[in-house]
Amino acid sequence: LYLVRVSATDESNNTGSDTSDSPFIINNYAPQPPQISGQKHGGNGIVFDFTAVTSDPQGDQISYKWVWGDGNESIWLGPLNSSVPITTSYAWASDGDYSIRVKAKNTGGSESAWSDPYLISIAEQVNFSNVQLGHVYFKLFSFNRSFIFSDFLARLGVILIFTSHEMELEAYATDIVSSVTFRAENQMQVKDMEITDDDGSDGFSCTMNITRGVYILNITAYDANGTLIDKYSLFTVFFIRIGRYAIDPLPDGGGRLQRYRILPRLRH
Repeated sequence: LYLVRVSATDESNNTGSDTSDSPFIINNYAPQPPQISGQKHGGNGIVFDFTAVTSDPQGDQISYKWVWGDGNESIWLGPLNSSVPITTSYAWASDGDYSIRVKAKNTGGSESAWSDPYLISIAEQVNFSNVQLGHVYFKLFSFNRSFIFSDFLARLGVILIFTSHEMELEAYATDIVSSVTFRAENQMQVKDMEITDDDGSDGFSCTMNITRGVYILNITAYDANGTLIDKYSLFTVFFIRIGRYAIDPLPDGGGRLQRYRILPRLRH
C-alpha cells in the first residue's frame, strides 16, 4: 500500500504540500509460465540444449530457473528482456525418463508458476551390433563366426578380430537416428578412418579397408536436424589381419608413418 505526497513552491518561495486521503496499490504482476522446446530423446552423457521463453505483463526483464528431473536445478539465469528466449544446456548421467520444468521471475521479484512438464527419454540410441566386448571374432576366407566369449577379456575391455577381410562394422540405432558416423583410430597413430552412413533404410554399416593394429572404435549418431544424440566407444580392439593389405601406410619425409583419414558419404 502506498500514499502519494505532493509538494509545490511558487515564485515567492512559498511552499505547500498535501498527502493523498487513502492508500493505493501498485501491482507487480508475475510473468506467464514459460514454454520449453528442445530434445525429446537422447543418450546419457550427451549435452542437449533447451530453450524457454515467456513475457512479463509490465515488460520487465526476466530470469529463469530450471529443474532437470534428476534432483538438480539451476540458479536463476538472466535477466533477459521480456519475450527473449533463453537457451540452457544439460546432460543426464543415467538412463531414464525425466521431467524438465522452468519458472520465470521478473526484476520486481514476482515469480511465475512452473511450466508444464517437458518430458525427455534418456536411453541408448546407437551401439555396435556386430562387435562386442570380450568376444573373439574369426573371419578367415569363407569361415566367418564369433564363437568365443571371455569374461576376462570383457573385464579388460578387449576385443579380438582375426580376419583376412576388411573391417566390417554394423550399428544398432533407434528410429530417431538419421545418420551414423563410424571412426577407427589406430592407437599407434598410423592412420585413422572415418565413414558416415546417412541412409538407414537398410541399416547403418560400413566397411573399412585398414591394416592390422590396435584400434579405438567410435560410433556417433545424429538426428534429422544434425544434432548429436548419442555416442559409444570401444577402446581396445585388436584387429589382426592376414594376407595382402588394401591400404598401406606411406612414410612422410621424416620417416614416420602418415595418418590416413577419409570421410566419404556411404550409400547402399
